[in-house]
Amino acid sequence: MILSHRPLTDPAVEQELFQLLGQVQPDQVALTQWNTDTYVGSFIDWIRTGTYNQIHGLETFEHQAYAHGAIEIIQEFINRHGAQRRIRFSEAEFVVSKIACNSAGIDFLHLEAGPVAPNDAVLISLPFAGNGGRYPGYNDLITQCNRLGVPVLLDLAYYGISHGLTIDLTPACITDVAFSLSKPLVTQLRLGLRLTRRYHDDVLQSNSDLKIYNRISTWLAVQLMKKFPCDYTISKYLDLQLDVCAQLGIEPTPTVTLALGDESHQDFYRSGYYRICITDELLQKL
Repeated sequence: MILSHRPLTDPAVEQELFQLLGQVQPDQVALTQWNTDTYVGSFIDWIRTGTYNQIHGLETFEHQAYAHGAIEIIQEFINRHGAQRRIRFSEAEFVVSKIACNSAGIDFLHLEAGPVAPNDAVLISLPFAGNGGRYPGYNDLITQCNRLGVPVLLDLAYYGISHGLTIDLTPACITDVAFSLSKPLVTQLRLGLRLTRRYHDDVLQSNSDLKIYNRISTWLAVQLMKKFPCDYTISKYLDLQLDVCAQLGIEPTPTVTLALGDESHQDFYRSGYYRICITDELLQKL
């Protein structure tokens, strides 16, 4: 058990990855031959094959881009809004939001400090990084952002390792959505997908349009998504998660690698939650 989140390195996925590394050919990833739409389309199809969660509104996002994991998507959202808006995120959110704001000298305030205001921009993860499930008051937060016209980045990086969630992307305030393959499939490669309602002429979109990114990684991702569907990780590890949690006396969350403890787990206290990562215990169960 550890405090920080450690992605699963599934043995079967890892074996397939290193086999594929010996198969990629120069012409398959050449700048003139590779099509970013191949990666984007494969990723969206992969998301839609999932049956453990319900997701609505993917089709309402007209623009897609390759991203170097969810971190790049978060950074671009903060850069876009930081000059005009105050950035808001939970104290228990992924720490990169705080790091990005501090490094750029951008004003931020934790969501727990008070209600959102019209000049805010909100980052929130679902599943929520704090408890592996849903941020407390999530529905009210989205309703308030919608009413005030506050832009929201919804970070779905845990999507492929979660279950039992209904995710509605249709509220207009949700302007950006982040997906990542780092948690459910490939920890060694930085593979993300950004969805936006409007086209943004930023570095992330430009690099995606011009194919200025690691095309070998994206080729590998397409092959892996063909073999390992969105349900793969949950199907393989959900029962193991329940066994581990029962043995350790902790509560399973909708995110298969995360559990919740109580006051007896002081070493795992993290911004209001006794969040425990059980990745190592899951792999030991295999």
